[in-house]
Amino acid sequence: MSGRDGAWSLEFWGQNIFNRDYRQIVAGAPIPDLRAPLGIRVMQAGKDYLSDKPGITSLEQLAAVRKAVKETKRKFAIMYSERLEVRSAVHAGDLIKQGAIGRVVQTVNLAPHRVNAPSRPDWFFDKAPYGGILTDYTIATTPRFKAAISGAGSALQTSMYGVDQYILQYETELGAPWKNPDAWMKVSYAFFHADRIKTPTLFMSGEKDFNVPTAGSEQMYQALKSLGIDTQLVIYPNSFHGITMPSYRVDRLERYLKWYDRYLKPVAQ
Repeated sequence: MSGRDGAWSLEFWGQNIFNRDYRQIVAGAPIPDLRAPLGIRVMQAGKDYLSDKPGITSLEQLAAVRKAVKETKRKFAIMYSERLEVRSAVHAGDLIKQGAIGRVVQTVNLAPHRVNAPSRPDWFFDKAPYGGILTDYTIATTPRFKAAISGAGSALQTSMYGVDQYILQYETELGAPWKNPDAWMKVSYAFFHADRIKTPTLFMSGEKDFNVPTAGSEQMYQALKSLGIDTQLVIYPNSFHGITMPSYRVDRLERYLKWYDRYLKPVAQ
């Protein structure tokens, strides 16, 4: 199952998969922000789940997956194909096993991906499904990054309750805020640790986004302004979770480049 419709096609024929005893594992590759919800449904149906990477794009999803694994005793696995299928990475792994390159602290595989724009769906170029919420969490966790951009993010999760489209998932996975306040505080880590943020961050959102409402970006922007951290907030009028107007898309890409150039380009001598 792949693409945005792949996960939710289960509404129509999913039980045909779940109810087959001989099927013990379900593999899925919908767009990144739909992979964890699909995996939770698979585990709740008594099957193991194998996701393409990234399998989880937010702290809420991580908490929900851990909860489902604990309750169902099923496996949630993520396929990192580079370590198994890319010949250079496999060879590096063999060298490590042989002790040929000394003590290895960390491995990183950097390889180009073919963009092939005409063949890509719209969501491929939409930064939002790839973890704006994780950006907020990251900048509140480490000062190692010189600049960051958070698209359609949120950090004060209690403020999203009843406002975004995830009420069912919230109450199922976290419980209502008044019933389980500790869990809600935990997934609001980035906002309540905003005083740790040192990274200049650009926040971007669509004015009419009901998936991750603009308030999430506004709150983090205001937190950084109050703390004296360099920040900007861009809200695209009459836009939803995916920015579709061509001029807005161009503007967004130009802002990406300008923001990173501002902090990453070497200072002229």
